Amino acid sequence: MVSYRLLYFDQTGRGEILRFLFALGGQKYEDVIISQESWPKFKQTVPFGVLPVLEIDGKRYSQSVALAVYLAKQFGYNGKTDLESLAVLEVVQLVQD
Repeated sequence: MVSYRLLYFDQTGRGEILRFLFALGGQKYEDVIISQESWPKFKQTVPFGVLPVLEIDGKRYSQSVALAVYLAKQFGYNGKTDLESLAVLEVVQLVQD
């Protein structure tokens, strides 16, 4: 079974779509909250120095749109055709905007 850990701030924003996808997919994950106080030091330990970060089986990945598209595909919400996948990506980008 895959192990997921989402590292993000205690706020909505770029990480919120990932939380939505976990809920929609009924997938368990650990929601690791990074405090504003610990962020400057923690920033040095994550890919590209940005959040959200998704740990998948202990390996860290970054960039919210890429993560959302990956999770949508893993949970069966990425569409059955290329045009359906495009529509999903539109929604992901809309949420980010």
